Amino acid sequence: MLLMTLLVRDEADIIKYNLDHHFNFGVDKIMVMDNGSVDGTRDIITQYGKDIIIIDNPVQDYRQSEWVTGMNVKAKELGAKYIINADADEFFFNRSKNLKDEFLNHPENAFTIELVNVGLLYNDGNESFPNDTKCMILDNYTSEGVRMKWPRKAMYKVQDYPVVIAQGNHNVDGIPDHVEAKETIIFHFPYRSKKHFFTKIINGGKAYEDGPKSNCGFGHHWRAMYNLYKENKLEDYYKEHIVLHPNDNFVEFTKREDLGLI
Repeated sequence: MLLMTLLVRDEADIIKYNLDHHFNFGVDKIMVMDNGSVDGTRDIITQYGKDIIIIDNPVQDYRQSEWVTGMNVKAKELGAKYIINADADEFFFNRSKNLKDEFLNHPENAFTIELVNVGLLYNDGNESFPNDTKCMILDNYTSEGVRMKWPRKAMYKVQDYPVVIAQGNHNVDGIPDHVEAKETIIFHFPYRSKKHFFTKIINGGKAYEDGPKSNCGFGHHWRAMYNLYKENKLEDYYKEHIVLHPNDNFVEFTKREDLGLI
């Protein structure tokens, strides 16, 4: 069984796309921890019935490593053989349309996966998902915000010994033989409208600010943008760093149909 974990909060605009995509790409069950959503996210998740395992966690201090590691323990108890730790804005994709093939075709226990950011093309401040998410960010982007090259993610075969999912949900600590995935890539939609961007920064920034001291080394960009919000500078940052403009160096996003974004 391939089980995927999701830690979500206020993802109503994308969560159905995400769930449908991963069920279509070989995921058998999805364990969702709802972190106090108020926008209807939980209502959407509930519609999937027995294929979804819902965990309610309204605590807003963003102990992601602890929570996702706990979900992985539950997944193992449920008989999961393979685990993907994803976020609502991440779409794991492979050409075979079965994510199990990465595990079945290669002997290693864990795989690191390239993450490609998909940005919003500026639309006078009315950007929306999925209509304006048309552009794949190239590797040569080095500026701040969505254009930055983000860390890889990991997926792994369940082990007999315990593992820890690192804060940030990118690494599986305890499995030594991570190798680069050969058949899988992740398309990442971190910002999906101006409203979503502001909500994400406010919610996430405050959660990190109020969270445990163990989180101090994580969420640097989130914290920085939250400080911009408190200084009334986030609007300018959004226009300069987050959205794409027609003269930017991008290529057209070509996997919309495969990811159900039509």
